[in-house]
Amino acid sequence: MRGPPFRWFEDIVGWGTNRIFVYYGDRTRNTMYIPRQYARHDDDAARQIIRSYPLGALLSVVNGEPFVSYLPFTIARVSPNVILTAHCARANPHWRHFAHGKVLITFRGPDGYISPRFHQDRRVNVPSWNYISVHCTGTAELASDAETAAILRGLVDQMERDAENPWSIDEMDPEVAARLTKGIVAFSVCVDEITAKFKLSQNRSDGDVEGLIRGLRESGSQTDTALADAMALFNA
Repeated sequence: MRGPPFRWFEDIVGWGTNRIFVYYGDRTRNTMYIPRQYARHDDDAARQIIRSYPLGALLSVVNGEPFVSYLPFTIARVSPNVILTAHCARANPHWRHFAHGKVLITFRGPDGYISPRFHQDRRVNVPSWNYISVHCTGTAELASDAETAAILRGLVDQMERDAENPWSIDEMDPEVAARLTKGIVAFSVCVDEITAKFKLSQNRSDGDVEGLIRGLRESGSQTDTALADAMALFNA
């Protein structure tokens, strides 16, 4: 993944001096604003987020208006280009418009509220929100019947991989499987660019980050714990 160009300046605000990063890059090639310290130029990390949080928001333009479908995706291939696969209901009109066209798929990893009480000095900090976002742009292509069967199997295998007694698509009655398959449209997306933003308090001191991680874990919330784990992993 390529790094976007930036320049920075000092912004004096009421609670102190913050170094602000402003993006001036090619807006036709970037799908979100990413200050330099939050840019993640690591395809492995981006793929890890997609595998752990596979529900993606697929966006394209339909009749001049944005249209979104929320679908679980599988990484079917990683080289030379990442291939993502998914399926939607045949009744969903979206597939008729994105077929063989450009699409954007966004994935959201762990996120959560960051309270000033977690910082070393709560008098000079304000509330914030940490999150991970991965954007994939590429071209969609509808799947054949044989490819559809493989896409469905791949998705089930991915979702069942950690189960003690995993369910297999082979357990389905063949007639039921054939009937249900007629009601969906499977497709693949050949990804030509991945943009990843990991906003995990990288602009804070080690002591602050340790306090934030500790505060999130002490909240007892599963979502906060997931965010704390991500901060510990990706800030290491």
